[in-house]
Amino acid sequence: MTITQEKKLFHFQRIAFLFTFFSSFFFFLLTTLAMVFYPGGTEEDPSKTHYLFFSNFFSDLGRTTVFDGATNFISRTLFIIALSFISLSLLALFFAIVPFFKANKTERALSALGTLGGTVSALGYFFLAIIPVDKKPIAHGTFTFIAFIATFFALLFYAIAILKAKYYPKSMTWIIIPTILISLGYLIILFNGGSEGMLANLTLQAISQKIIVYCQI
Repeated sequence: MTITQEKKLFHFQRIAFLFTFFSSFFFFLLTTLAMVFYPGGTEEDPSKTHYLFFSNFFSDLGRTTVFDGATNFISRTLFIIALSFISLSLLALFFAIVPFFKANKTERALSALGTLGGTVSALGYFFLAIIPVDKKPIAHGTFTFIAFIATFFALLFYAIAILKAKYYPKSMTWIIIPTILISLGYLIILFNGGSEGMLANLTLQAISQKIIVYCQI
């Protein structure tokens, strides 16, 4: 790699990392605003007049209409923008970190698999955002599963790559490994509970979803 190429790569990586940081901030900000503008209602109680943090799902923010039939245009728009930022930042981040793992074939393979998982995850988050759960619940649920499963494997492959790399401190996995375990726990809940519309305990599901989303973001 020439000096010019290295400078371009460094510039791209710096932009990618900054964009990821600000995208996470915008996700928190925009989803919080979406919760404020959410007309209200849960699957258990459509008469509620506001977003219930421990009962509503993130997917509710992306509904075209809420449970009592009221339009949800503002919240849905903010939700789509928020997840679009996350999708783009995931793509930028995972492609930016690939060059850090090139010492041997094992590292290159693990980073390639991790970035593949990150790419699939980014696409999953984008499509679950633009496909409303109230209009196409099966498609929305499918992309939800895809996004969370792909994120789990992306983190797993990169955690292994870091552990195998001799030149990176193992302490870098102290944040990744807990997130992997939390992701695995949420996947177990998802597979045992089915889609959001069929969950026996919506409160547990809603809380679990927010924990894993905030950890991943």
